[in-house]
Amino acid sequence: MSGSELELENDEQDTRDPARQHRAVVVQRVAWVVLALIVLGALLGLFGPGPLSRVTQSDPSGQIQLQYERFARYYGDTSVELQVRPDPHRPGTASVWISSNYLTLVQVQQVRPEPVTWTGVGDRVLLTFPVRGPDPITVVLRTRPDQVGVLSGAVGAPGGEPIEFWQLVYP
Repeated sequence: MSGSELELENDEQDTRDPARQHRAVVVQRVAWVVLALIVLGALLGLFGPGPLSRVTQSDPSGQIQLQYERFARYYGDTSVELQVRPDPHRPGTASVWISSNYLTLVQVQQVRPEPVTWTGVGDRVLLTFPVRGPDPITVVLRTRPDQVGVLSGAVGAPGGEPIEFWQLVYP
């Protein structure tokens, strides 16, 4: 028997076996659904920038607003953006703390604007910025995750409620 006769015989067996045909159709449909879900997830930001990835949270007092990307890449650049209102107890300054455990999981590439002080306070790092007037200041931390997995952190105003957040870092 030649190779083409064997292929023809296998094709004939497939057409005569409805259960085998049904399984093949089901597998193909499942594969198409999985592929469509992966593409949809990518478009929505599951693997990078997009509506599922960008998250905004505020503390109850409205002193701090946090915006960050929930999904990041290992050693890829990402950012944490904070809107910080001036400190009502210290005119001319705005202060925000960031949890030390988050800062140990990422490399801080840049902080814009540069803080006047970085002060370690327990399990937090307090950053203080000069401000003029009552408008909030925008602080951008450019970071690069140092590990794969879920990174958790928190930010907040001194004496205020923390905003807890997490990022999923892909390899």
